[in-house]
Amino acid sequence: MLYYLALSVILIAIDQISKWLITVGMDVGGTIPLLPDIFHLTSIRNRGAAFSILWEQRGLLIVIAAVVSAFVLYYLKRIHQSNKSMAIGLSFILSGALGNLIDRLLRAEVVDMFDLRLINFPVFNVADCFVTVGVGCIIISNLRESRAQKEIDGMKPSN
Repeated sequence: MLYYLALSVILIAIDQISKWLITVGMDVGGTIPLLPDIFHLTSIRNRGAAFSILWEQRGLLIVIAAVVSAFVLYYLKRIHQSNKSMAIGLSFILSGALGNLIDRLLRAEVVDMFDLRLINFPVFNVADCFVTVGVGCIIISNLRESRAQKEIDGMKPSN
């Protein structure tokens, strides 16, 4: 369990450092085209959740993040020895949830910076990437588990 918590702490640090670099290195609204018209670093602040839903609902978003984090910690404690890929996924989700929670608690808004202009996607941050990676790990873990169960079921003699 300690390994997964340490992973989460490292990921949270990466998230917070990236946000700090954006806040001290760029004005809000400023943009740096890394690949013009494709990918920019753009300094914005989000007072909502993903895609700016629940705008200005800081208290609710703090409660949601705290509840999600508590659930993830509980589940991580239960499965960390039996399902390593699921535990890694949960560590990433925990890191993303806590990274954005820290922003909401300290800044009252979330710092976003990755601007995929090619597909007109909402600007996002490192914590959001961690949540996405975590969900991907969980999906892969579940697919593997499902395939393994089907193989086991296929080996059982039929009546």
